[in-house]
Amino acid sequence: MGLKRGPIRPFTDKEQQVLALLARGMIDKDIGVELGIAYRSAHHRVERAFDKLGGRTRFESGMLYEQMLCAERQRAVERRCVVSGPELVDALIGDST
Repeated sequence: MGLKRGPIRPFTDKEQQVLALLARGMIDKDIGVELGIAYRSAHHRVERAFDKLGGRTRFESGMLYEQMLCAERQRAVERRCVVSGPELVDALIGDST
């Protein structure tokens, strides 16, 4: 199980919403209700997200999205750890100047 090879096209805000709901186990009908859109629109967004992720099933696509978010969070934490000295203090307590 893994992402498609090559660069992943960025997700639109709407696709990210759909993927987050998909990761929570929602079906297209419930996604449509949650987002206030028609079932067919929800289904189309789910299909586009599947295509971008490379997932074969709803579950796999939801898990791939969650893994991608975890990797992004980890990179953000690692970037913060590279800072040292006064920059680190400012980053930790917030620069109020």
